[in-house]
Amino acid sequence: GSSLSPPTINISGSTLSITTNLFTALHYLRYVSSERHLWIDAICVNQQDLDKRSQQVKRMSSIYTLATRVVAWIGEEENERVSLR
Repeated sequence: GSSLSPPTINISGSTLSITTNLFTALHYLRYVSSERHLWIDAICVNQQDLDKRSQQVKRMSSIYTLATRVVAWIGEEENERVSLR
């Protein structure tokens, strides 16, 4: 998503800028009346530090293997249907 004028979220008292696409995903994936724990690679993996990112990416298979449920966000549904030919 675009990083121009990014929305922000609060995580454990800290403010974090995120993409508009992730902000939309969080809106749809959140539980309104209860707590939900999400592991989001765009947040959990240090995207700016290439060495740390490489180490963290190696752990992703363990994270997904141990997950009780995995959700992949591919964006909002668009009104137009795409024809595959």
